[in-house]
Amino acid sequence: MISKYAIFCSVIESGSFTKTANLLNYSQSAVSQTIKNLEKEIGTCLLTRGHEGVKLTKDGQALYPYFQQIVQSEKQLTKKIDELQGLNKAEIRIGIFTSASRNFILPFIKEFKSKHPAVNFVLK
Repeated sequence: MISKYAIFCSVIESGSFTKTANLLNYSQSAVSQTIKNLEKEIGTCLLTRGHEGVKLTKDGQALYPYFQQIVQSEKQLTKKIDELQGLNKAEIRIGIFTSASRNFILPFIKEFKSKHPAVNFVLK
């Protein structure tokens, strides 16, 4: 689930609620509501909305770098959690006959790697 800060930063980077909604597979209404709730929580208007897209208010400009730091920290946290769960930088060693590895296990490895690309397999 993407955080309200990541949604806010995405709106700024794309310049549009609609573009952000399409990027994140959310409805435009959900993105708009998230920003409205963030503004209510903070107690200030962060964006001006117009025909040319969205722009940061003075308060938005002051807070935007902090929101970017939060988003970066969230990404690092997610990465660390994945590492702790053993899904990153892992190596799986399998002893198998050559013919069996070609005909049997490769489809399974391919499917697994599509879900966990950082995991490496060593076939012996």
